[in-house]
Amino acid sequence: RIDHRNYDKLQPTNLTDELAGEVITQNRIHLSDQLDLKPEETILSIMKGNTEVVSYAGHDPKIDPGDSNSLYFINTGKIYKLDIRGVEDRTTRPEQEQQFKIDDPKEIGFDPNGNFIIIRNGKDQLQIIEKETGDFVKSFEGVKGPFIVDAQGDILYADANNQLREIQTNFQAIAPGGTEEAQ
Repeated sequence: RIDHRNYDKLQPTNLTDELAGEVITQNRIHLSDQLDLKPEETILSIMKGNTEVVSYAGHDPKIDPGDSNSLYFINTGKIYKLDIRGVEDRTTRPEQEQQFKIDDPKEIGFDPNGNFIIIRNGKDQLQIIEKETGDFVKSFEGVKGPFIVDAQGDILYADANNQLREIQTNFQAIAPGGTEEAQ
């Protein structure tokens, strides 16, 4: 179990010119040796080469860094998880993730180890939730979005004034499986 007692001390800070670079958008996301995800505005197509294997309604697909076989996405205001190992033979289907009690999710992300899911909702709130239990960890207001989680686990986002902000976390200090105590 992850000890997240100190996450109540997290506060956003102004981001300086330290951040350089671009977010690169690709038209396909590699899922496995055989399969790619081709996200479009509201359709997620899983492809084998140039052939569509299956498609689902949804947006904002993310691979769980703690389990590369799990694809999360949003559809009709709910978060779904798909086990991609059974997609090609159609033995798996997307399942709604009931433990995430978030109204109107707009965007999802993960910490680098896949212990926490980060969700931005339609009320411009960013919520950090323990992925396995659904326990609420911390919420931030005024997150206009979009947001990204960098390799250190820091969360970068645009605030209500269109200023780039950063929430410095210690996600990197938490090993996969959450055996370390939060610093």
